[in-house]
Amino acid sequence: MRKPTRSCRAVGHLPRPTPPLTARWLPPCLALGLLLRPTEARPTYVSLVPNGWVNGQATGHQMNNEDNREFGYEFSEAEYVWTEELCHDDTDGDGKSNGLELGDPCCVWYAGADVSQLRGFSMIDISLPGDDRSTTSRTMP
Repeated sequence: MRKPTRSCRAVGHLPRPTPPLTARWLPPCLALGLLLRPTEARPTYVSLVPNGWVNGQATGHQMNNEDNREFGYEFSEAEYVWTEELCHDDTDGDGKSNGLELGDPCCVWYAGADVSQLRGFSMIDISLPGDDRSTTSRTMP
């Protein structure tokens, strides 16, 4: 009597291959992503805050400093508009308002403004409003 031979149809009885690493980690990574607050670093955002160009994208966040991202979160919650509330807030808790740190202590700046006409506006000694290690030496006018 002949022994039965395996045919191509018998493949369904073989153990299932282990899914690739990306397929195993994708669902947990997606779940974690839903828990994190979304922000985006965009070059155009620096033009939406006073003197944003001075520190560039570091104004909203730095990859090596989790604390500095809080200003970016607040800016996104303000729908990417420099508001009086965001200006007066002290995101990093260093005792200096976001406006003072970005050169707009009187909260008069707006996107597209002629800064030479704004009271109290400065382009000197700009610091990061979300990093308490970066503080301006200027005081309120």
